[in-house]
Amino acid sequence: MSETSSPALPGATRLNLLGVDYAHMKTGDGGDLYLTRFGEPFAEHLKPESWFGPGWFELNREKLEGTSTVYRIRTRPVGGRSKDIVVKWCRVGTEIPMDTFTLTKFVEAEFNSPYEEFALVMEMRADRSRPRLHTHKPLAIYAPAKRLKLWQTKRDESRMERKKAKFRDVELDIFRQYILIYEWVKGVSLPQAFPPTPDDAAGRLERLRRHTDAGVRDLAEKGFQVLDIKPEHLIVRPKPGGSVLRRRDGRIAYALVDFELLQRTPAYERRVAAARRAAYLQHQKDRINLVWKVSRVGEVPDLDPADARGACIREYGYNSPFEEFSFAIRLARAGVPVVYPRAIYMTGQEASGAATYAADTRRYDRDAAVVGPDGRPVLRRDHNYIAVWGYWNGSDETLAMRDVDVCVPIDLARALAGDRIGRAEHDELLAEARETLAGAGFEDLNPEGGHLLLSQTPRGGFQRGDNGRYVLRWCNFSLVRPLRGGKEHPPKTS
Repeated sequence: MSETSSPALPGATRLNLLGVDYAHMKTGDGGDLYLTRFGEPFAEHLKPESWFGPGWFELNREKLEGTSTVYRIRTRPVGGRSKDIVVKWCRVGTEIPMDTFTLTKFVEAEFNSPYEEFALVMEMRADRSRPRLHTHKPLAIYAPAKRLKLWQTKRDESRMERKKAKFRDVELDIFRQYILIYEWVKGVSLPQAFPPTPDDAAGRLERLRRHTDAGVRDLAEKGFQVLDIKPEHLIVRPKPGGSVLRRRDGRIAYALVDFELLQRTPAYERRVAAARRAAYLQHQKDRINLVWKVSRVGEVPDLDPADARGACIREYGYNSPFEEFSFAIRLARAGVPVVYPRAIYMTGQEASGAATYAADTRRYDRDAAVVGPDGRPVLRRDHNYIAVWGYWNGSDETLAMRDVDVCVPIDLARALAGDRIGRAEHDELLAEARETLAGAGFEDLNPEGGHLLLSQTPRGGFQRGDNGRYVLRWCNFSLVRPLRGGKEHPPKTS
């Protein structure tokens, strides 16, 4: 992904993230501001000092209804004029609260990342067919420079990893806040337009339901759904006399807001996926299935340094992708089953702020002399790295002879959660795997059930070895290291 300078905005660079064009600017506080084409004309209004500065934000904000942190705020005057905006703290990577989301058929839903949300809104707005959907305009994404502790963000590492793996070329920092800035839509929410009355409570609820259902149908016709849609998400324009503005067909005119759970419908998603062929698990024509994992090299593990285990992990740090591959290959040669290391991908776009936020620079410094054909270090702190692993569905040799998957992988943690194995068996298998790892001269500093795969056969059981025991396969090497006395090697290039 390339960046070009923006002549209209001095100091800004142009980039495209998930199909949306942005003008990227560094802010005065060291943060990042990504302006959409709707936001560029208001760049000065949208700089954080115009609305987020001390003494202004607290006095000029209005908390809006809903479970997320969202405010309406009027910016400082620029050129004699202020602008009303809506700012919302992105909840990507956090658990969806049950009071917001109760539909069990969507239990695997996740909050959108900021770039994902804007991309979906822009895609929906670009559809000019009937019915036209009106939304508040996405103006900018602001990421303050300050990095928080993991407990402050309330994010879950596995959820963030899934997002980062799904959108591999987009920087997403688990420790930074992301604030979405939308244009304020004049009007009131649907419940405000139809206030409760003592003698018509049932009739009011029916009107709210009918109008909300109409919005759901309009979304579905475009190929979208908002998983937690509520009457509060529809903004209408009141008219004198208690009525609201209506369209030519007699239906109420409305604008949609709140898109943190906006998704494509399954049918539309299948059409988009078929066209773009982009997914976390890529089933390619040659039947080589791949799993992409974002490397955490340079991050400091968010563990308590006062705890002995946490201190040990922090002292060691996350492996580089080259170390992960080296260790996996050495383990395989020692007879330890591992997933296949396929390739390492360095993102083409220089990661915005990556060098600043690579808090653990030891591996970059150690391997600085290991260079590629272009004469530059193969491990660079200003880029993100993706480790591409084989999706375990049988050995390469077996798959080459057969046209069907030999097995399906399931990690120990999922097997335990699904009652496929018991707690005692889980712990016994994990201990057994650690012994096997130690026998090959390695240890996992953070051994978990999610690091080991069982192989489910077509008959539903788990694959066993010649000794009658389950075959376990290591699939995570981010904190694997040689046992003390072993020798670590820098990555090699051919």
